[in-house]
Amino acid sequence: MSSKSGISVKGTMDFKSVATFLDDLVKSFKDKTVVVQRGDEFVTLKPADSIDIELEAVMKKGKQKLTLELAWREEIEPQEEVSFRVTSREPEPEPAIQADVSCATVCADTPEDAKKAVEAAAEATSKAAASRAGAKK
Repeated sequence: MSSKSGISVKGTMDFKSVATFLDDLVKSFKDKTVVVQRGDEFVTLKPADSIDIELEAVMKKGKQKLTLELAWREEIEPQEEVSFRVTSREPEPEPAIQADVSCATVCADTPEDAKKAVEAAAEATSKAAASRAGAKK
């Protein structure tokens, strides 16, 4: 959220209603999405992995108070990881993979066998190129 928005609720509720509210809050918190809504207004909070917590329990002149404050920073969506490395050695050159199409056509017994051999050689070359491209990522 880039701009400030919020909802504040104050009032008196019976014990059972407060317990239900706390159950709903815990369930939403565990789902990592807490939506607080009043009428048409709402605020969606997405708890982060690291959360600051402040808890205060006070008894004073017959009044008891429990205050809980949770705070966190908005998580930034991770960017696509850039793959790289730093070493003191140059990479070994990749062996060139070439299909021997001339042998496939000369060594084949029939034109159909030659065609199959050429197709197999082309497929092997294509797979090798794809494998190299995947390894470079």
